[in-house]
Amino acid sequence: MEAIADPDDYGELIAALRSTPTAALRPYEVTVLGRWIEPEPARTPASPVKAVAGTPATPLAAPRCEFDVEDAGGPRRIALQAVVPGRRYVIGKGDAADLRVDGTYTSRRHAEVWSEHGAWWVVDAGSTNGTRVEPAGAHAGARVVTANQPVELAEGARIVLSARAEGPAADYPRLALRVAARAAAPLTPIARPSLRTPMTEVLPPRVVEPRYELTALQASGTQSLEVGPSALPLSVGRSRNQTLVVDRRHEGVSGHHLDIVAFDDSGAEAIVHGDNGVRVDGVEHAPGTRFHWRFGDTLVLGAAPTDAPPCWLTLMRSEPVSTSPR
Repeated sequence: MEAIADPDDYGELIAALRSTPTAALRPYEVTVLGRWIEPEPARTPASPVKAVAGTPATPLAAPRCEFDVEDAGGPRRIALQAVVPGRRYVIGKGDAADLRVDGTYTSRRHAEVWSEHGAWWVVDAGSTNGTRVEPAGAHAGARVVTANQPVELAEGARIVLSARAEGPAADYPRLALRVAARAAAPLTPIARPSLRTPMTEVLPPRVVEPRYELTALQASGTQSLEVGPSALPLSVGRSRNQTLVVDRRHEGVSGHHLDIVAFDDSGAEAIVHGDNGVRVDGVEHAPGTRFHWRFGDTLVLGAAPTDAPPCWLTLMRSEPVSTSPR
């Protein structure tokens, strides 16, 4: 073991330190020249970024697309500016629609269109009356559009906001595709108010429109409706969106049972949609039948025997009125 030092061994040293005068101590001044620099760690050269397979890229905006629209507001052209491929644009009468149209039987979200792989496509958006596509300049060859099966739109193809019914654009709006060239003249964008000075509209001469009275004898009583050619097609059924709504007690009548599609000097042309058909003066007409209904003849909705009371319809000519064409 080491020996422990005797405190007296340091006595002289302690005495010498205590006897050193304070004035003899001289301060030292240290000056640092330059600056402290920490070396940076060696950097590894960055490898080039490689695209990951399957990673979606941001789509580039395509040229604008134009649609020639016919609806209750009259003919006009609507432009979609800087179309984004793959994005769906809504057609309907709702405030949020990208292509807003006004039609009696148009749904708030009626159909959707989009551009993909250099082509335009359309699907029905779950509308009440459906959608069809007609080739450019022809009614024949129309294709009914469903929510699950997109239909390609050719240049000039016309979208009709009705699967099968025929009628004026005020009831069933139409949109014709017109892919605009890049050098086309600029059009007023969607939803941008016109800044042009309003002009006084020159009204066309009034024309005399024939009028007809449709009377329904139902379980709840008698109901009369005065109509004219401008109101066609006129729909009859138990659904609330029909022109003439039939009492719910008539269970033999379908939601959309009958359409009146045209008038002539002796009566009207009608199409049967209801499952139970119709009967006119003892003659039965099955679903899908187009027949002529003469003025004064009694039509019974739901010709098949049921326990519900029958619903009787009669059609008569009434006094014409003056109207202004749209």
